[in-house]
Amino acid sequence: MAQPASIPPNSPEPPNDNTGRLGRKQIEQALKRSLDVGTTAIPQQLRYLLALAQVNGQKSEGKPYHPRPLNISQARLSALESLAPILGKQQVRQLLRDIQKVEDIDVRISLLSRMAIYIAPKDFYDVVKEIWGQVNYIGDIVVRTRAIYQIAPLLSLVHDEPATSTPLLNILRTAEGMKNSESRLRSLVAIAPHLPYEVSLRTFSRVLNELEELGTDNLRVKTLMAMAADVPDDLVVQALTIAEKIENVSDRARVLTALAQSMPPDLRPRLRQEALDAINTIENEDDRAEALIAFAPHLDFASSNDTFPAILAKALAISVGISRRHVRARVLVAIAPHLTNDLQGEALAAVHSLSNEQDRAMLLAELAPNLPSNMLVASLAVAHTMVKQDTRVHALTALAHYVPKSAQDQTVRDALAAASNLPHYLERVSALVDLIDLLPQELLEQALANALESTRNIDNENAKARAINQLGGYLPDKLLQVALDIALEINNPGQRMNALIGLMPKLANHKRLDKAQNALLACAKAIRLDFKQARAFVTIMPHLPQSVFKEVESIADGFFDPFDKVNVYLALAQNSPPENRAAFIAKAWTRLHQIEDGYDRASMIASLAPFLPDRAQKDFARVIEAAINGIEDGYDKASAIRILTPLLSTDSNHNNYIPPDMQTALEKGIETAVLITDQLLRTEYVGQGITMWVNNVNDKGRSFNLWRQLVWQLRSLPLADVLTCLSAIMPLIKEICEPDVMLSVAEVLGIRD
Repeated sequence: MAQPASIPPNSPEPPNDNTGRLGRKQIEQALKRSLDVGTTAIPQQLRYLLALAQVNGQKSEGKPYHPRPLNISQARLSALESLAPILGKQQVRQLLRDIQKVEDIDVRISLLSRMAIYIAPKDFYDVVKEIWGQVNYIGDIVVRTRAIYQIAPLLSLVHDEPATSTPLLNILRTAEGMKNSESRLRSLVAIAPHLPYEVSLRTFSRVLNELEELGTDNLRVKTLMAMAADVPDDLVVQALTIAEKIENVSDRARVLTALAQSMPPDLRPRLRQEALDAINTIENEDDRAEALIAFAPHLDFASSNDTFPAILAKALAISVGISRRHVRARVLVAIAPHLTNDLQGEALAAVHSLSNEQDRAMLLAELAPNLPSNMLVASLAVAHTMVKQDTRVHALTALAHYVPKSAQDQTVRDALAAASNLPHYLERVSALVDLIDLLPQELLEQALANALESTRNIDNENAKARAINQLGGYLPDKLLQVALDIALEINNPGQRMNALIGLMPKLANHKRLDKAQNALLACAKAIRLDFKQARAFVTIMPHLPQSVFKEVESIADGFFDPFDKVNVYLALAQNSPPENRAAFIAKAWTRLHQIEDGYDRASMIASLAPFLPDRAQKDFARVIEAAINGIEDGYDKASAIRILTPLLSTDSNHNNYIPPDMQTALEKGIETAVLITDQLLRTEYVGQGITMWVNNVNDKGRSFNLWRQLVWQLRSLPLADVLTCLSAIMPLIKEICEPDVMLSVAEVLGIRD
């Protein structure tokens, strides 16, 4: 079992995290919260990351990398590829054909990525598409990373091509011509992120100009919330100006909070301050509380050296000013992760003072992951005083997951004793399931037997099915057979099906699997209404053997509504091996036009898209356009545009697949590089990707998102590996941090003034 983590000895004590006394799960939760704050919390993020790295060990356990040698044929193609710059067009084309015949995907994609730049324009897109579509299947992580880095710069050529596809422009014109303002704005906001930058900029500009002319705030709020994550940097000031003019303070606070998540770092302090100012003037306490809870991830952390950020002080003042105790307690619990220990104690006191035991138990469960050990132990006494048995079980179970080891065993036993005697059988089953991950083997068997017997005693079939569904994944073989018998005794076919689905994962290699599968099929066949039966087949398809697929297909053929037919055909395809999918996909595709409801048709097109064969690509854009144009209701048309627009490429000849932009490719490459087991190679390739990123990406918001992802990946590596990776990532940190924050980063890594 992992030992509790401690921070590196040369690092300053982390603010209000007690990292040296926390376990992995608690440190990860603290890390998640700090990542939500933004770049100002990078020093805290590093402290948590290094603490997790120490849990993983001090030394690297990565395996040295041994590349696989090429055979003679592959080596010949590699040599010819190096001559591509001096070969003629026909020779390059012949070399391309030879490379595409290489069976070894690692070698083929590596060679293609190296020579893609020399390929004729008419073949370039197809080759880029092939490389990116297959790069995930390269088995050698180093080769995969190298291929991604080689193809990333070429993706900018794909996205810089002047053409916006004709279908995409047609849909844009359709959106611009919609008469209803709300539908028009929803459609434009949905399509704009998928357009080339200049066209996207013009589209977003039109949206903002229209918002400025509106007479009411309702649509301004909806539109700004929808586009908050995609506002181009060039239009940030205009979007912020519109948001600041929203009259309803609750709505203004919501919009400013949403914008603060994605606005450039230099604007975030202003946005946070304005959002808090708006929240402070909301008259209704419930609305004020909800707004402050939504704002909580933006708060800075207080530290143990008396540093208490003004924004946190203001949020705390707003919280304390709420008069109703249970509302005030909810807000204090939301901001507790950012507080010092003494103020977390105040939040805990507010929770303990609540007269309603259910509110007290629920808020204590939310607060527990952020409390230090002494407060958790103190809360046990309060939990034991709860009169209502269900709330006492809830509170004890929540505390059992976080109390110190010395108190955990007894807390688990107390929670189990209380849960085992809950009078309501379904509540008893749910409470016992919540404890399963904490129970030692001797108590686990007892708890599962109790839960199963409680399930047997439930009279209501809906509740009985829910209980089996919750419990099924945890049952050992000897209880699994009993549970199956209980499920088969349920009369209602729909409820019987729900119960059986909960058991199927454990029945995968069980001697009664056939019986359970036959029962599932019988349940679906017993449902009378077509649309309910179709949904049932879709639900159970992953659990049925291939031998019954033809029977299910025959039943679907008899459905009256084409939507129900297509839904089942698609489920059959999704759960069939690739070589058996074509017939199901063809039947679904030919019936798309029969679906009358435009939104349903759009949903099915999106679901079918990944399974379409190459020969269907030429019709894909036409089908999308027809589906959108065939919808009369403006709201549904806007929804269809939101669903279908991402499926259209900026190249009219390739409408089912859009290779990503260079930034997305680099993100993937860097994240893949972290997976390399060889410490030196990992550091080299992470550094190579970071250098490409810093030289090509001028988007601090996106750079921080990359940092977030890397931190989350690195949390599973030992300390030496994390530190070497941090050296490679440092140029990215410098890009997104202010100088004073970088000084704090240096302190975390052990530098003193």
